[in-house]
Parts: sequence; C-alpha cells; structure tokens
Amino acid sequence: MSRKSRRAGSLELGPNGSTRPGATAMKTNGAVRWLRVSYWAGAILDALAALSMLFPALFAATNRLPDFHPGIEYRYAMGMDASLMLGWTALLLWADRKPLERKGVLLITLLPVVLGLVVNEIVAVLMKNAENACKVVAEAVARIPAARGCKCGSALAHAILTYRATVPEATRRKLGILIDKYFV
Repeated sequence: MSRKSRRAGSLELGPNGSTRPGATAMKTNGAVRWLRVSYWAGAILDALAALSMLFPALFAATNRLPDFHPGIEYRYAMGMDASLMLGWTALLLWADRKPLERKGVLLITLLPVVLGLVVNEIVAVLMKNAENACKVVAEAVARIPAARGCKCGSALAHAILTYRATVPEATRRKLGILIDKYFV
C-alpha cells in the first residue's frame, strides 16, 4: 500500500498491522467523557426533580404556581416519586463509577424515563389547552344575546340524537350551557 497506515474498523493500524499508540485510548477517553457527562447531567436533574417533589413550595416557585396548596394525596404521591428519583440519581452515580461497563443504564434512562416525562408534559399541555378552549367557548356562548331574530338559537333542537335518559349526569353538567333547554 502506498499509505503508511490504514484503518481497520475503528482502530488505526500502522504499516506492519500493529495499532498506533494512543489512537484507541483517545477514542475510549472521548466515549468515557461523554458517558460521564451524561450520567452526571441525569443525576443532577433527577436530584433537582426529587427536591421539587419533596418541597411543594419549590415546585410552585419553579413552575410559576402562586396559589399552589397541595393536599395530603399530592404530598404522598410526590414523596413516593421523590424516592424513585433519588434511587435513579444513585443508579446514575453508580454507573459513573464504571462508565463503559454500565452504559446500558443510559438506554433504560432515555427510553422509558425520559420518554415518559416528555409524554407527560405533552399531555399536560394538551389538557390545559382543552380546558382553556372550553372556557373560551363557554364565555363566547354566554355573550350570545338571549333574544334573536333568527333560528340559530335552536340549532341543536333536532341535532341531538341520543336518547335523553341515557346521557350521563356528568355530561349534562359539562354541556349544560348548550343542551339544558333541550332536556326539559
């Protein structure tokens, strides 16, 4: 070969087939550095999350909830969650002691844990958006004048096909502003 060295996989080989000193060590050091950064970043974030679970005032401050007054059920659930977060913190610190041998810890951290947190955040935002949309619609309906010169005020009269007796009470309360006059 005209080149003095060639590559075999990720190892750099010299002209006689021996590995060049330092090539593999540099790659390993880089991998270990990124693994350790990942372990420590996860451990710090998990520890901070545990603190916000254990101290509701801290949770309220970091999430901009000025009127947050959790009950005993919330405190119980967050206490259980905080213990899991602290356990996960310890697991990540344990993995940091032997970063390459315990790299699988990152996989089980990323997939179920981080993915679960992301899905939870998305669902929370969607639920809040739905709640806000319901408020906007209720406010808009409340502003419709009672007296009309058109038939739009009775548009649902023949649109509700469900047998009235089978509509759950919770649904009637929720949609009351729209359907009460048709359920008398």
